[in-house]
Amino acid sequence: MILKRLVRIVYLQDKHSDPYDIFVCTDSGLSAALIMKYYRLRFQIEFLIRDAKEHCGLAECQARIENKLYFHFNMALSTVSVAKAACWLSLPKEKREAFSMRNIKLMFYNKIMTETIFSNLGLELSCKKMKQLFDQCLNIGALAA
Repeated sequence: MILKRLVRIVYLQDKHSDPYDIFVCTDSGLSAALIMKYYRLRFQIEFLIRDAKEHCGLAECQARIENKLYFHFNMALSTVSVAKAACWLSLPKEKREAFSMRNIKLMFYNKIMTETIFSNLGLELSCKKMKQLFDQCLNIGALAA
């Protein structure tokens, strides 16, 4: 394959296994470390846009005026960012897992349903077993990251 331009290629291989990744960048002046940093950021941006489309209505705007479109896009993307901050800032860095807006929405839905069921059955969370059961119910249907 001929690219007809100068590129920088970064080859990344894990020391302990066979898998490898190859990254191609058209800015040949960038260091390998900076190329890797940009690729990681790119994937974070893609996850942000995916979550905003699927869960925050990014693609559902009917406005035609430029400033209204900007407002809509900013609100959808900011909603995902605020949800991520609310979820992660309460956890220590070593306990932070991959963020999924779907899991956050599902956890709040499960919480409402579980609280309703426990309340209607007269179950109290003061018992250790009941608290464990309650916590298990919050993660029903969550995706493994």
